[in-house]
Amino acid sequence: MFKAGTSLEGKTAKEIIYQDFKTFAINNYKIGVSQVTTTYIEGFNPMIEDFKALMNRKASSNGFDIMLLMITDIFSSSSLFIAAGEHKELFYRAFNVKSKNDTVFLDGIVSRKKQVIPPITEVINQTK
Repeated sequence: MFKAGTSLEGKTAKEIIYQDFKTFAINNYKIGVSQVTTTYIEGFNPMIEDFKALMNRKASSNGFDIMLLMITDIFSSSSLFIAAGEHKELFYRAFNVKSKNDTVFLDGIVSRKKQVIPPITEVINQTK
């Protein structure tokens, strides 16, 4: 599933999601963003449904309006996003994209603090 030697080999969806998870509060919205770096995004494909199921449960039980898993390819400087939560459409609006089964690929997006949270914040501020 993963390239030989990856630190994610044998880890569960939950372990992968929570190894680098940060929470952001923007106005009345609670946003959780997990980031994983890789050299082979396709290695995560068999786990996408597991990620989505876990993220939807956690978003609901922990009060996250938006929950994102950002799988970043360090060679191509791009990320695959998996989105969950009642207000995940704010993420899609922030990047002017349509999801394909709750996943979105964004070229050039590698930093949650500098590139992901600011556009989401802008969209949230516009909805006030």
